[in-house]
Amino acid sequence: MDSSALLHAWQEGYPPDVFPALYEKLKGVFPKYALVLKEIFSEIKSTDESNKFGDLRTWLRKIPLNPVSSDVESQKIVDLSKSFKFKENSREGLSRKDMSLVVYAQKHGFTVVTQESPQVTPPKDRSRYRIPRVCEKLNVKCMNWVEFLRACQVVV
Repeated sequence: MDSSALLHAWQEGYPPDVFPALYEKLKGVFPKYALVLKEIFSEIKSTDESNKFGDLRTWLRKIPLNPVSSDVESQKIVDLSKSFKFKENSREGLSRKDMSLVVYAQKHGFTVVTQESPQVTPPKDRSRYRIPRVCEKLNVKCMNWVEFLRACQVVV
């Protein structure tokens, strides 16, 4: 799961103060159906107590959702970087963490959940590719947050 899906749900789309029943159901769903790589989990920063929604990172750990280490060889990432021209910590396109997520999903037959929007027309500059476009190119299934909820039959 990409941090964009988690952060979008928690902060904007489905905040826990408005959708508490959703987060109660997710406590049962996440341990079975969600996986977050340590590299992605590191993007979810702990917040201070003044955050009106509380701390997503703490909530994820309480479920428990334990981040896993990627077992993807660095060479595979390096090889794909030549093709997709990702940039370290890029806000414009694919980052190394994003690429690790997609390659991990490809290796294990998982689906990537991201809130990044699909690119109907591929950018001419491959460094601007987003996760859904790279998933498509690598034949990895990709879905957004609502599609994930439907797939897990989460209804509130």
